[in-house]
Amino acid sequence: MFYRIARACIKAILTVLWRPRITGASHIDECVGGAILIANHAHLSDILALAIATKRTLHFVGKSELFRNPFINWLFRSLGAYPINRKTADVKAIKTTIAHLQKGEIAVIFPEGHRSEDGTMQPFLSGAAFIALQCKASVVPAYIRPHFYRTRAVIDFGPAIALADRVGDMPKAERVERATALMFESVADLRDEQARRLALPKGR
Repeated sequence: MFYRIARACIKAILTVLWRPRITGASHIDECVGGAILIANHAHLSDILALAIATKRTLHFVGKSELFRNPFINWLFRSLGAYPINRKTADVKAIKTTIAHLQKGEIAVIFPEGHRSEDGTMQPFLSGAAFIALQCKASVVPAYIRPHFYRTRAVIDFGPAIALADRVGDMPKAERVERATALMFESVADLRDEQARRLALPKGR
């Protein structure tokens, strides 16, 4: 309930400030069962951009450092976010993500693992692919215009990907590597299409 009220208030404000242009939101809005929403990550405002772009309740995985401030910790947890320690194999965070997926909910993971200061996409870490394969969960890619708060918010969603079906039968490590590559390609495709649409330099 708190999430929906907070989202409605935030959306009302940010729709005026950011004038968001959203395409493909139906891919996440109508996704059946649990799914992992992946996206590029250049700024903390990306979290709010995704939250207002879909009517689904999102559960964000955030770096543990963000939760050190008591108020931020309370706010993020109230909005369904939870921390992950990027320096270790955070079993608790992984289990929390899997629990959300098993309940048919949407978990949001930024596979780059950190924000890209210049907006260019960084290599994806393998954690999201590992969880998706483990749960046989669909993955919905999204691309957010980097540092959009300086211009206009543009968020594009792509079709859900059944990673387990796409990678087929191969050794576990190779499956995760292949799934990670497929995830990167799906977001990069959205990036390139957005660049063509907005006449931006390729790769941004």
